[in-house]
Amino acid sequence: MNSVFRIVKTLAIILAFLIIGSVVMLTVNAGILASWMTADWSEREWAYAELEDVAEIGKIEGLEVLTVNTKSAGVRIELGDKFRVATNNAHMRVVREGKKLEITEEEFNLLDDAVDTELLVTLPVKAKLKDLWIETGASKAKLECLMAERMNLKMGAGRAELKELRILDKSQVSGGAGYLLVEGGSMNNLDLDFGVGQVVLSEIKLRGESDLDIKMGRLEMRLSDELANYNLKPKDGVGKILLNGRQFEPEKTTEEGKNLVSVGGGVGLVEVTTK
Repeated sequence: MNSVFRIVKTLAIILAFLIIGSVVMLTVNAGILASWMTADWSEREWAYAELEDVAEIGKIEGLEVLTVNTKSAGVRIELGDKFRVATNNAHMRVVREGKKLEITEEEFNLLDDAVDTELLVTLPVKAKLKDLWIETGASKAKLECLMAERMNLKMGAGRAELKELRILDKSQVSGGAGYLLVEGGSMNNLDLDFGVGQVVLSEIKLRGESDLDIKMGRLEMRLSDELANYNLKPKDGVGKILLNGRQFEPEKTTEEGKNLVSVGGGVGLVEVTTK
């Protein structure tokens, strides 16, 4: 009986230590994640890492669909002399099926050194994608000079820079917390849904019907063409809107242009400027 009691007691002690260890790890991970979500991502510069090519991919002619899903690795997609996939993340899985390429970060631990890793995808200069799907966790993303019919970017917490993109049909961008910069280029039917942080649309053309929402923070929209090209429509419950430096009342709308832009600011400031 005493031996049975000792065994049970030993197992209980082991279980207690396991529970305590799990709670400590969860608390530390939650603290790190909270610090990332509240960090000032707008000031962070991209630190380029030493990357190794993913040799087994080979050459892809006429790539049509590119899907990227990372949990911690930063994502860079840009144009270059040739097609290239490179990373310093050992957990990155790359699958090629014809003209489709799927890249996924399979494992992730906040205490792992994988938080500093990076994925680079280089596309040929004349590349035109049908679908570009990107999902990131708590990390950074930089997309430059890409052309696609449809784009869907989902970011958890972090910083994203979209520069000189041409999205011809449908653009979807969503984020939990952080900083989003969309600079130059043009987007058709942009659906933007952002939680907490700062969104800057700089020198961009919006075409079709765009729906922009930021729950808490600041939305700056500097359109590269004239107000006459747009129909600006504030949503119910929107915060303060400034149009070319002047207060724009929520019940008002501009009806000059054929491109509809519906704007919702939640708690914060929406600032729109045009040529």
